[in-house]
Amino acid sequence: MVKITDQNSEIFSDTIDMSQTHNKINRYVSADDLVNPESYKNPTSTDPNPNVASVSTRSEKGATEDTETSKVGDQLDSIIKQVLVIDDDIDSAIAIRTCLESYFKKDAQGSEHQVMEVTMYSNPVTALVDFKPYHYDLVLVDINMPTVNGYELVEKIIRLDLNIKVCFMSSGEVNYEAIREIHHPVKSFGCFIKKPATRDYLINRVTQELF
Repeated sequence: MVKITDQNSEIFSDTIDMSQTHNKINRYVSADDLVNPESYKNPTSTDPNPNVASVSTRSEKGATEDTETSKVGDQLDSIIKQVLVIDDDIDSAIAIRTCLESYFKKDAQGSEHQVMEVTMYSNPVTALVDFKPYHYDLVLVDINMPTVNGYELVEKIIRLDLNIKVCFMSSGEVNYEAIREIHHPVKSFGCFIKKPATRDYLINRVTQELF
């Protein structure tokens, strides 16, 4: 027969208290709570590592990041491209500017925005003097111009701006030999537009170069 001393009584009393505490916890945390991520927000939860995010929390974070990435993509799509048009025929230059600036594109939300902003010059020398390096995305240049022809002008422009894209325009034949003589170690030129061009053809050809 085991005699319960005062000391044993104290130990047994502590055991009873722990059991009662455990029962209290079980009353607050059900089996459903253990499989519910919301249970981790319960202060009586027995989660050994409360700092670890639940699968639900990580999924919500991933969805938020995807939304933010989508917004950034929309912002990039809505950036207006800068186009430089150089043509000694002022009527032709105006017609090209009007055509390109009339092109609008829809973003992911269905809103329309202008795609291109055009700066035009009818004097190639003035265009070269005013040229802003790394400002334009594309230059459309007529080949047959007085004082400076299109080939010479492009050679000078790409010395100032390595990144600019180039489209040659001409109502006559294109001198491919002259193009090959444009001295540049890495840049190649493959965009040629025959004048006069239809609106659809001009926009399609320019957007192909820009995007």
